Amino acid sequence: MKKNITKTLLTFLLMFFLLILVNAQDEKKEFKNVTLYLLSGDTVEYKLSEIKEDHINGYRRIKNKDVWKFKAYPNLDVLYYNSKSLNKNWIYKQSLEGLEFTPKFVEKYVLGKKMAKYNYKPKKYFFLGLLSGFSIGSISSFSNGGFFNTSRAPILIAAPVLTTFIVRTKSFKSKDKSEMNNKELLENEYEKGYHSVKKTKNYIGSSAGGFAGVVLSILLNNLR
Repeated sequence: MKKNITKTLLTFLLMFFLLILVNAQDEKKEFKNVTLYLLSGDTVEYKLSEIKEDHINGYRRIKNKDVWKFKAYPNLDVLYYNSKSLNKNWIYKQSLEGLEFTPKFVEKYVLGKKMAKYNYKPKKYFFLGLLSGFSIGSISSFSNGGFFNTSRAPILIAAPVLTTFIVRTKSFKSKDKSEMNNKELLENEYEKGYHSVKKTKNYIGSSAGGFAGVVLSILLNNLR
């Protein structure tokens, strides 16, 4: 008797959850199918449900499959959205680095970030970090009684940080904006966005190179 009751309850719960899932899918069909343009430079296929004062709600498409997961985005993370039937609908309406919001300027800044995110490779900084890390590991070993000696834990932790101080990216220097025309101002925003991502990638590249350099010195020590 108990088994029958258990089976009935499980069947009821299964049907209940399936009904919720079907209703949720039907609701999603009524949402706006849009493309979100994020300040990170990414684009997202999105079923827009509602726009709140500080965030938007909807469903994000997962990995080019017909699978949608609920995702809310803060308005400060979204530049605008559009679709085949919609023009640009701006969400981000705050200041960027102290500048009054101007759609075309912020869009240029984000385009610069996107270009660096998907195209820039910090190869130079990785190899400079590799050389610095190897040098740090070798000097540390020498100071501890041999050119390649033992006890590497502290230097393994410190090397990635030290290499970021040795291999540094120059700060972005903007011209006097009062001397720029509109085209130059837009290009300046593009370069500023590009540089912001480039600097982060260089930091990661030099840190990874520094760690790899120390590991290489350890391997060479073990080959002795």
